[in-house]
Amino acid sequence: MGDDSWPSYGTDEDKQYRFRQLFGKTLRFQVKAAHDAHVSFTSSGEETEPMLEVFIGAWEGAASAVRFNKCEL
Repeated sequence: MGDDSWPSYGTDEDKQYRFRQLFGKTLRFQVKAAHDAHVSFTSSGEETEPMLEVFIGAWEGAASAVRFNKCEL
């Protein structure tokens, strides 16, 4: 990875996902963040069930987690 030509998407601190349609069977991405990144996967362009969320370096970098349908962590 390390290719600076990749598109960049940010969510600031508003904690609102910006959905992008994916094509194909695999997803490659890279993260550059001060403390955490949240990635959401749904079957549509909004927060719907089923929904899978991946937290990378969450809780100020202390842990990562996967959450299904916004259940409690």
